[in-house]
Amino acid sequence: MIFTGGRVSRGDASQNKITISGNDTRVSTYVVAGHAASGSAYDNEVTANGGTINTIRGGYATGGAQNNSVIINGGKITTIQGGIVPSGSNNSTNNEVTVHGGEVRDITGGTAVNGNSTGNIVTLDGGKITSTVYGGSSSTGTISDNTVIVKNTPDLTTATLYGGYTQNGTIVNNTFQIWSTGLTANNIGNFDNYQFILPSSVQSGDTVLNLTNSSGTNASYAKVGVAVASGGAPTLQPGDRVTLLHNTSGVDSSGVTQTSLTGMQGVTLEYDFELESGADYLDAVLKKIGLAPGTGIFNSGRLATLGFLNQGTDFALDQDMECARRPDGTLDKICVYGAVSGHDLHYDIGGNNARAKTTGSHWLVGIKGKLNQAKENDIFGSAFVEAGWGNIDEHSYWAKGHGDTHYYGLGLTARFRQNEGTFKGIYSEANIKAGRTSTNFTSNLRDASGTYAGYDKGATYYGAGIGVGYLWALNQNYNLDISARYQWMHLKGFNAAIVGDPYHFDDLDSHRTRIGGRLNYTSDPQFTPYIGLAWEHEFNGKAHGTAYGYDLEEASLKGDTGVGEIGVRFSPSAKSPWTIDASIFGYVGQREGVAGNLVVNYSF
Repeated sequence: MIFTGGRVSRGDASQNKITISGNDTRVSTYVVAGHAASGSAYDNEVTANGGTINTIRGGYATGGAQNNSVIINGGKITTIQGGIVPSGSNNSTNNEVTVHGGEVRDITGGTAVNGNSTGNIVTLDGGKITSTVYGGSSSTGTISDNTVIVKNTPDLTTATLYGGYTQNGTIVNNTFQIWSTGLTANNIGNFDNYQFILPSSVQSGDTVLNLTNSSGTNASYAKVGVAVASGGAPTLQPGDRVTLLHNTSGVDSSGVTQTSLTGMQGVTLEYDFELESGADYLDAVLKKIGLAPGTGIFNSGRLATLGFLNQGTDFALDQDMECARRPDGTLDKICVYGAVSGHDLHYDIGGNNARAKTTGSHWLVGIKGKLNQAKENDIFGSAFVEAGWGNIDEHSYWAKGHGDTHYYGLGLTARFRQNEGTFKGIYSEANIKAGRTSTNFTSNLRDASGTYAGYDKGATYYGAGIGVGYLWALNQNYNLDISARYQWMHLKGFNAAIVGDPYHFDDLDSHRTRIGGRLNYTSDPQFTPYIGLAWEHEFNGKAHGTAYGYDLEEASLKGDTGVGEIGVRFSPSAKSPWTIDASIFGYVGQREGVAGNLVVNYSF
């Protein structure tokens, strides 16, 4: 009897699932998730958690078998076929067999009697394999691009692992990938590519795979790559040796095309290996170790977050810190305001053509008012809630990354202005703010498993600043606001495991000064256009971090930026409590791009 999840005489068998549980389960024939007599079998799945079974097939069809899977967690199985095409010339492609536990005699990822068997994967990360493993098989077709993966500690003592099997076909470009050390198998063969991903705990003198077949092992003309898994700390040093393959009956490594290898630990450490071979071994010898150049992307990427926070600070400070005077000249003591800003800015952050970009929006809601009763001078205070949401992009010669960032915080501002006497028009201001930011950043760097490297971390920020200025009444139609200010922003550092690699990022500090002037046209009190120019200098903005104790490439926001501004402030009527301020900013230099602000005040 054949147990099937779905069986059709005509058409396709797809998306069927069978789960087998219980150690007392007995199946003396076949278990097939999807069986198509004339069509295709695809996206079918069998999971075995126990029992004794003769044969398991993910998909069985004369019209082709694609994307079927078999997962073994337990039990005793004689034969497993991820996908099988029993007759005709159709293909068996992209099927998968994964063994986590149990005992299996024979495994084939994909079988096509006369067609091609390509792209199939067999993963062994547990259990016991007692006979043969084939990535793919075909009597007369091509067996190519199949992969056999070994992880953890499966029992392979009596197993032979092949990239493919054929009687009269072609076997080409199949891959053997192993993530463990200290394993033993009978033999391996028919692989053109060998990928050795050493565990982070690997020690000099370890052996990855010991082979016992008395006929020896043939790895000739293969391409060999070596990497180190993420996590832990470097345990290999220059001069250390790891045996990749060993067989006392001989290892044929003649014609191996790569004699100098660059391996990676995660995405961070770069190893320069050389292959050395003897009559019965193939070794990898470490020549040099250091940071991979692309890792600076994680350090410099944080500058985009700092730049985004700085832009939010500028937005908050560029607003009028006093309740707007109504067109009739009156000034209410308290007003509330809401403001929104959007920007698209690029930052020059250092060598290797490193650039950062931020796009996003900033929002403010606050209350402000006059804090004293005197007429000769005004003291204004403001308290506000701020938030921002944006996207960040970062690229250098070596790597690139992107992500999103957001922040929430509180701020206070105070301003003193002299209205009468010798110092009329002089003002000073101060501000403090604090909050929390979160950044989710992903790079284009991938570790040996194909996982993209990045981080998703939150950090506290806080800052403060002071400024002075002079409002100069040129005539009855114009006044000139000349100002200078200093602003500090601090972003806390953090530790992050980036695809398992340990990173530490130091705190970031930005120290900026800005000197500028704004010309206001005041002839019409209900409609006040203005233009402004400013020069900004960033003194610091340097990002520093380490990975595995090695210093990451530094990047910085240090530099000069020119700022141009044009805007208008208007009120619907002379007695209206509403005032609206709209402006556009342009930036050139270290910071380049545009920003737009919209502020709405309501006085009462």
